[in-house]
Amino acid sequence: MFHRLRKMPQTPVFSQSHFDILTIHVQNCRMKNLSAIDLNLLVAFDALLIERNVTRAACRVGLSQPALSRALQQLREIFDDPLFERRDGAMQPTAQAIKLGKPVRRALDEIQFALAPRSFDPARARGSVTIGSIDFYDILLMPRLLAHIRREAPGLELLVRPSDRLRVHKQFANNEIDFAIMPVSEGVTELLAEPLFVETGVTLLAEGHPLAKAMTLENFAAADHVTVALEGQGVNWIDSALAARGLHRRIVLTLPNFVAVPFVVGATDLISTLPRRLVERLAPLARVIAVPPPIPSAQVTIHLSWHPRSATSPLHSWLRSTIKGIAASL
Repeated sequence: MFHRLRKMPQTPVFSQSHFDILTIHVQNCRMKNLSAIDLNLLVAFDALLIERNVTRAACRVGLSQPALSRALQQLREIFDDPLFERRDGAMQPTAQAIKLGKPVRRALDEIQFALAPRSFDPARARGSVTIGSIDFYDILLMPRLLAHIRREAPGLELLVRPSDRLRVHKQFANNEIDFAIMPVSEGVTELLAEPLFVETGVTLLAEGHPLAKAMTLENFAAADHVTVALEGQGVNWIDSALAARGLHRRIVLTLPNFVAVPFVVGATDLISTLPRRLVERLAPLARVIAVPPPIPSAQVTIHLSWHPRSATSPLHSWLRSTIKGIAASL
């Protein structure tokens, strides 16, 4: 199912769009000439960015360790930047390497996709794909995703596993998941990702709750809250925003998932601030109402992420497009 990068031919096969992408991202770098870049050097760079180790990167692309070291030295001369520095037993990327990582990866993906067979037929696909997710994303995406798969790729099986940002890198490394749905920070270079949608928060209260008529920042902070701790922590953007204003809230219940929260709120005097799209689906079932929070809601971009080793899989490419299409209509 997974496809590793193979050694590329010596002759660069970049289209003009690939040169444009790289030029934009290296315009602040004192490099000699973009035409000096051999495609093999970019494959070596990409492997180093993924593995953070010269020996493993060399093995990944079928080179000897000395050859990979020579490639790194050429890249350093071309970009006039160290690109990777040894710290804490690993080759850590510089800021310039991080900026180059995503456009280089996109260019290599497009080349491999162009050279790959175009005979993929979802109706004839067989196999299984594992997605790391949480209940919130499952509620939004899985009903429509499964309906689409049942129509277009009935031989495909999906397995959904719990995941979060603290575990996802290990899950990818161990081949436990093929995709993950989660927020992705800009500094993450080991994974590929594309945005699915942007989420904001609304505050949930039981019908008839006294704060529903007049919620201020002060009585919001004074109320008892229920929150979700996906990664073992109950502190989030709300606590930071309140602390900046000299306020503090009392959390009386912390849950490991989202689904139960509206039903707890509907049966108690607790309040909670949850993702808007989740509330839209569950509020009618839980006898709760939603109001804007009295503090600016954080905007969180939810991404679909995957490991570079599966970037050129025809099945995975089809599923990525399917998930992105469904998310675009949310």
